Amino acid sequence: MANIGSSIATSRVTLANLVAGAGIVKTVSMALADTEYSHTFPTGIKAFTIRLRDTAILKLAFTAAASGTTYFTLYGSEPFDSIAMDGTSLSVYFQSPSAGQTLEVIEWS
Repeated sequence: MANIGSSIATSRVTLANLVAGAGIVKTVSMALADTEYSHTFPTGIKAFTIRLRDTAILKLAFTAAASGTTYFTLYGSEPFDSIAMDGTSLSVYFQSPSAGQTLEVIEWS
């Protein structure tokens, strides 16, 4: 019988397996509450992490003008990770009900 545990462990995709070198850290200032902001990742991106620096709510969308209606909610500086991207350019759209927030971004290419 095969050892299922070792098969799962060796096939797990990790960020370290996908990218070489250090990530690039960027920030986006979000001065106004309930206002959509955006960040465009460059072509060649393989993975990214985003989160708010503070403990406010972040509303995240992948379509412009959707961060106030059709969004994914992140609570209290919870990170959102995306790995195994295909290298095409991507934009994310986001807002917070709290003013004065800073979005932190780490990009790996």
